[in-house]
Amino acid sequence: MGLQVNAWLNKFPHNKPRAVAAVKALKSCFMIRLLAFMFCILCCCLTSLAQSVPVYLYFASHNETNDQSFHGLNYNTPTDYALMRAHVRRVCDTLLAHGAPYDMMLESNFILGCLKNENAAVSGNDLIEWVSQQPGFSVQPHNHFKPFGVGANPYNYADLVYLLDSCGVDTAQVMGGFIWRDFTNPVAVSEDWTDWQTPRPGFTFPQVRWRPTLLWGGGSPNHIDDFSAFGVWKPTAATQAGFGQHDSDQMLINFGNGCGDDFVLWDTTNAYQLAYRIMNFADSVQAYFSGDPDAFFNQKVMMNFRHFPAAGYAEKLGLVLRLIQPYIDNGKIRFSGIMETWESWKTLHPDPEQSFVLRCEDGVTVSSVKPLLTTTAVKEVETRTIVWPNPASESICFQPTVKRLSLLDVWGKLVMEVSEETTCVDITGLTPGVYFYRSELGNGKIVVQR
Repeated sequence: MGLQVNAWLNKFPHNKPRAVAAVKALKSCFMIRLLAFMFCILCCCLTSLAQSVPVYLYFASHNETNDQSFHGLNYNTPTDYALMRAHVRRVCDTLLAHGAPYDMMLESNFILGCLKNENAAVSGNDLIEWVSQQPGFSVQPHNHFKPFGVGANPYNYADLVYLLDSCGVDTAQVMGGFIWRDFTNPVAVSEDWTDWQTPRPGFTFPQVRWRPTLLWGGGSPNHIDDFSAFGVWKPTAATQAGFGQHDSDQMLINFGNGCGDDFVLWDTTNAYQLAYRIMNFADSVQAYFSGDPDAFFNQKVMMNFRHFPAAGYAEKLGLVLRLIQPYIDNGKIRFSGIMETWESWKTLHPDPEQSFVLRCEDGVTVSSVKPLLTTTAVKEVETRTIVWPNPASESICFQPTVKRLSLLDVWGKLVMEVSEETTCVDITGLTPGVYFYRSELGNGKIVVQR
């Protein structure tokens, strides 16, 4: 266009001064409009980012004193403990491979099993200490204190913190489960959190005193009326009316754990439906709460040790993680553990008078219908294979499980082949270097990666 304008000016030299001025004015007008348009786009993008309300998603688990009645493993015996340790490690490795946060909440029986069978009080390689050192992971206590009688558990929260410290875990800060109000039905149970507003001594180890920073998981007998909610607040009282009311003068902070049964990974859970619920929930938060500066959604995916030994459990977890990855990529879901999310809350809401409380039944919708993902995102999810650790020196693991596997060096020479379905492969016999793998997934797709 510039050459055409110059040719026109040379053709009519007597009009050149006015024409030059007109062209300059035109260019100036065009540049002003272009800058204005770019400024509008930038403002829209910044507004969109400012209004975004992510879901802070994390994975949590309990173990219970009666786990043995479900899976038959006695954590006190070396063989059974070793089996359970392997199951726990597979779950942990799956979460690590996807960069997902994990808050492992432990009862006395598993902690004692670790202390006995791994000599955790002096070992630096025991499972509990290893978990506490992984990025995005934490180990917290979970307690059903029963000092006397059948099925006695003479360890309260302060005792568990002491036992975890013996395993090499830094002082825990989360009370991983409590009774939020008094109940008379189906059994009489009293609330058990208000006593912890001041440091309490252990029952078995009375020399230890502890007070939690955060309450987590307001429960009820048989989970008939759990206080399932989003947000962060200081409960006023252990009553129906008072627990969800914020009182900045109170000592204990309740960290919401989101909705309940809709976000649990049981051994019978349909992984696709769970992933769809997570994604639809994130969409619902964006649809109804974008622009609300106080909205804060912390949601857990709950697991339980009693389901870890079930066939294919870790693979099911991996499938959920793969399916929700597009929502991690677009920022609607943000992986963040309990303590990390608590730090995010304090950064966003430095005023202690600020709070956010929203019970599940009053909040967003949860649907198991497949969300409207783009074709590209769906294809990427279906073909993605996670390999960890990478680089590796002893073994490599795959998520999802591969049916057949071939390892090739940089020259294309086959150096290893596994013809049966596998999750992990021993590579200690390989020469250090760069390798490519060719794998067939369970759905028949062929993947070639480095």
